[in-house]
Amino acid sequence: MSWLGGNKRKTRGKRAASLAPKPKRKVSEAVVPLSLVEQAEAFTAPRGHMEMGGLMIGHVDEQGRNVCAVGIFPEQIQDTPSYCEFDGKWMAICAAAADYANTQIEGGAEDTPNLRVIGWIHTHPGLGLFLSGIDIKTYEDNLNMTMDGRFVAVVVDPLEGDNGVFVSPDEPHSYSSASGAVSMDDKLKARYLAFLQRMEEVRESQGKDALPFILCGDLRMEHVSNGNADDFLESYLKSIHKIRKELKIRMENSKRDALRLDELGGRVVQTDNSVRALQDETLSRNRKINARLDKMERKFADSIKSLTEMFEAKISEMEERLGNSPEGNDAEDGVASAKIDLTVHFKALGCSEAEG
Repeated sequence: MSWLGGNKRKTRGKRAASLAPKPKRKVSEAVVPLSLVEQAEAFTAPRGHMEMGGLMIGHVDEQGRNVCAVGIFPEQIQDTPSYCEFDGKWMAICAAAADYANTQIEGGAEDTPNLRVIGWIHTHPGLGLFLSGIDIKTYEDNLNMTMDGRFVAVVVDPLEGDNGVFVSPDEPHSYSSASGAVSMDDKLKARYLAFLQRMEEVRESQGKDALPFILCGDLRMEHVSNGNADDFLESYLKSIHKIRKELKIRMENSKRDALRLDELGGRVVQTDNSVRALQDETLSRNRKINARLDKMERKFADSIKSLTEMFEAKISEMEERLGNSPEGNDAEDGVASAKIDLTVHFKALGCSEAEG
């Protein structure tokens, strides 16, 4: 993710021929309350797979940790399933509101820290927890703009319910999870409430579309009790309504799918029955054909046997006539008689009379 304005720096002069080794970056621990992430999930989850980005405001506690307490999600200039961008003016607006809160609520003691823009939060819906190449560049640009190198990155996957707190751009796959709550005294709490109220004034002047969601974190109930809208509850109810609609659509689709499955099942059964009937019919026909072939084969064998026996009888008769008759005409008459008998047998076999 990225944002326009404020984080683009121009280099002056010629670039050195060789770059000095990058000094090891100082890394500070981060504290991100679970409420901050839950509110971010409630707002961004209904937007499905579209990425969204925002800013986090916090302070440095007595242990030197970067504490993220509240934040905002401004209007997105660009939002896709893999990229989001908002106007860089919101960095200046948040910084000015933090300065206002610091001056309006006097600390009265050195141990009351000042509020500041201390990080940014964005979503990876369905993509998992990591810092992309653009995320790393954005992280480094914002670290370079700070005086003390303090900045936190929080990545939320609202579709999977996961979150990751990154404390350095040098480790894009190393993160911890948001947990617990932020501890603050009355004066520090008053500063945060003053900041939130200031952002409500900004929203009133620029419109709800320009600043659709204010992350109140652990101070949500105090902020709402001051007469402000409960962004978390509104987003939560919208999310429930959307879930109900999606559930209803899925149930209707499931019913249609079930009817289609039943219809397909009926067609499969009908097809199976047709195939079985065809198989039975084919088997029956094969049996009839085989029976007819067997009958024809037996009839043909009997005819051949009868024909052979007849030939043998006729030949014997002709030989006997030739042996007993002094004239050759009798032999010719015997041959003609044999031919007539052969014709009868050929007709019995279904054959045409042979040409003489």
